[in-house]
Amino acid sequence: MRPNVKIPGLRFSSAWITFGLPIIRARLLSQCDKLPRTLGINYPLLAIPTDHPNVMVSSTYSDLVHHREAAYNALLRLGFFPISMEFDSAKFGKDVIESSMEMVSNAEAYVGILSHRYGGVPEDASRNPNQLSITELEYRRAHERGIPVYMFLMSADHAVRAQDVEKSEMLDALKADAMKRSICAEFTSVVDLKALILQTLHELRINLKEPAPPDREGSKEARLPRPPDLLAIPDFVSGHKFIGRETELEIGRASCRERV
Repeated sequence: MRPNVKIPGLRFSSAWITFGLPIIRARLLSQCDKLPRTLGINYPLLAIPTDHPNVMVSSTYSDLVHHREAAYNALLRLGFFPISMEFDSAKFGKDVIESSMEMVSNAEAYVGILSHRYGGVPEDASRNPNQLSITELEYRRAHERGIPVYMFLMSADHAVRAQDVEKSEMLDALKADAMKRSICAEFTSVVDLKALILQTLHELRINLKEPAPPDREGSKEARLPRPPDLLAIPDFVSGHKFIGRETELEIGRASCRERV
């Protein structure tokens, strides 16, 4: 059983505290940041930290609840901020397609998890004429933006319920496209998926931490200073002659002679 934190009149699961609170906080802060600048009000203390890049997590939901939780945990451990549809509050005038496309547009990378279900297909003749699932729409948008796309495919060896398996040519085509155009790996369990995400996105996290290359337009010289040369520190062994602090050294020698 999951441990719970008890507060008089309230009860929070550890999973909710780990994933829910940070995401709710960030969403509230993002709304504060969008207040009209014409009011002359700034919220520097409420700005979302820029050192936690957004990563979009996309998949079907009911059959991958635990997998998504494992993905969020792995991304948080790497210093990313996971964003996904279940944490996106309802927005006036926006439907599921617009909301999901906006989230992908705000992401630094995309993580897709494909099981044996294709997922829900939003009905919209103009924006979704090919009857693609919301997961595939998000996947294609990520490729259009040119952000890193990581696809994790459920292996045939993964234990799965019969009701979570469907025959779908659209799903087969999506998996085939993912294997051609994306960084792709198969997982056999929830634990395996978490390990793969940690291993695969570790390098991306390192690259995002590095400073952007200097703007050299109009100049052939780098604007960043040249790093200093390696300082070789010699080994101090007995026999080296110390210079300076003769008074202190003499006091030390006299003390040694007295003890002898």
